[in-house]
This record gives sequence, C-alpha cells and structure tokens, in this order.
Amino acid sequence: MKRYLVAGMCSMVKFCLYCMRINLNIAIIKMVPNSTENNALNVTLTTKATRSEIIYKEIPSYAWSEETRQMILSAVYYGYSVSALLGGLVTHRLGGKRVILFSLLSSSILTALIPWSAGVSTDLLIVLRVLDGMAQGLHNPAMLIILANWSVAHERSTLVSITYSGVALAEIICNPLSGWICSAYKLGGWPLSFYTYSTFGAVTAILCIFLIYENPDEDPYISSNEVEYLKSFDTTVGEKNKKISAPWLSILTSSAVWAVVIAFSSNAFGFFFIITEAPIFISEVLKFDVKTIGWLMSILGIVECLFALLSGVCADFIVRRELLTILPTRKLIAICSKRSFLNFMK
Repeated sequence: MKRYLVAGMCSMVKFCLYCMRINLNIAIIKMVPNSTENNALNVTLTTKATRSEIIYKEIPSYAWSEETRQMILSAVYYGYSVSALLGGLVTHRLGGKRVILFSLLSSSILTALIPWSAGVSTDLLIVLRVLDGMAQGLHNPAMLIILANWSVAHERSTLVSITYSGVALAEIICNPLSGWICSAYKLGGWPLSFYTYSTFGAVTAILCIFLIYENPDEDPYISSNEVEYLKSFDTTVGEKNKKISAPWLSILTSSAVWAVVIAFSSNAFGFFFIITEAPIFISEVLKFDVKTIGWLMSILGIVECLFALLSGVCADFIVRRELLTILPTRKLIAICSKRSFLNFMK
C-alpha cells in the first residue's frame, strides 16, 4: 500500500533531519578538550612481522568557553523557531514535496560544512547552525500536508505515528552511533559523524524524489484500487488547492490555540533541554565515556518510539470502534504525551 510507503519515507526524512540536529550534542564532547573525552590524538597499533608501529593522527579540538559551547548548541533552535512559523506559507506556494526536498538537502549540505566551519570561526559555526535550524523548521508543515493528502480519517493517526517515530528512531540509532564514530580515531573521529549523517540525508532526498508525490493522483506507481479507496473517503485526492483566508484574529485570540501552544512549548523546552545538556552533564559530572553516553541517551528514544507507535494505533482503534469521537481522543492523548499529541495533528 503506497500510502504506508509514503509515511515510511516521511519517517526517514524525520530520522535524517533529527540525526543532523542532535549529533552535535554528542560530538561536542570530543570537540572541546576540557571535557572528560579530551583525547586529541589517535593511537593505532599495527603489527607487521615482529615490529609494532605507532601511528598518531591528530583530531581537531577547540578551547571553547562554556558560554560559547551553549551558544553553538542552542543556535539551531533559534533558526528552527523562526522558519517553523513560515513553513506553512512556503508549503502553500511551493508544495509539500519541494519544501521537504529543500529542507533535507539544505540541512545535509550545512551539516557537512560544520567540521570546516568549526576550524574557521566560531561565529561562522553558529551562523551555519542557525541556517540549519531554519532549513529544518520548514519541513514540518510540508510533511503534514503530504500526510493529509495520503491518509483517510481512521488511518491518519497510524500514518502520522509512523512518520514521527523517525524522531525516536534517530535517538535510538544516532546517539550510540555518534558515540562510536567520535571515538573511532582511526576513521577520523568526530568530523566523520557529520559527514555520515549528511550523506544519509542526501541519499534519502534522492529516494524522496522517486517515492514521495504531492498526492496520489500524481503518483505513477500507485494502484488504481488504492486511489479509489482514498477517494471513497473524501480525502484531498484529485482536489485543487483552494484559497482560504485564515481567520488570524480568531486564531490568535483562541484560548484553545494558546493552551496547545503553551503545553507544546513547555514540553518541547524540557525535552530539548534534556537531550542537549544531558550528554555534557554525564561526561563532565558523572565521568562516563562518549560511547556509554550514546547508549544511555538512546534509552529515551526506545521508550519514545514504542509509545509513539502504540498511541497512534490505539487512537485509530478508539475512533474506529466509536469509543470516543476524534476530538476527545486527541485531548486524551495530548494529556498523556506531547509526542503522542503530534500523532493527531492533521
């Protein structure tokens, strides 16, 4: 079923973007020499016949102050916050697929430039991180539009759950992988982690070109039965974009809107504070090595992934069995979790 493949590709996009966003949280432990993980040299022992050769390979490191380090880590979120507000307008003009591709390719290029920029100037690194955040912030509205075009009401929660599980999957895979790569001095150390995730992003963007389409009518590979199935539930299949004037005054004065904004922002602040600051705390205070830190941070993603997938399936079950209508179901999940709440946003 093509709609599930589209959701899976959206999940891969989420995975790549999130890996490129959070990799620095682990890599910075090796980038700053004053931390526990302050080895700037790689020592590799190779044996040839009866003699051993010691090869020293220098890995870049920087004497950043705590204030500078925090500015670097937080820069991506400043850019993300700004572009997220503009993402809907850009998507309306360009379409969801184009925005997703632009977001993914831009972030991949900017991520690949981080090792170079760190050696040139701290200010340049911060600017690139802000631009990376701006590129990533555009993708959310675009992705929701794509999912709305490809889903029916009683399957939407499941498809969005699949999509957003990519975030949790990134936490599960990226954290331990980054810890291992940053410790692999023979392979180049922490710079390789940025090149790895930027490559993932570029490859995923190429796949998106051939596997994601704006709506089912534009997809040459979808079966006619699936198109008819989607049309039978009055989705947006085959409909033209309609210009609708948004009631901004009503939106900005709505207590429901501000309740969602406050709840989401508070939860997001706490969540991103933990994933950003915890690796440094575990390294400098608890004295764990970077590999162990990566595995510890992945536990958060494992729990999140399980509950994200479960919440979407449960919500569709509740709606399908008419145990609750859609609105009370959304409120129930919103109370339980911010991540699960995302699964019910159209």
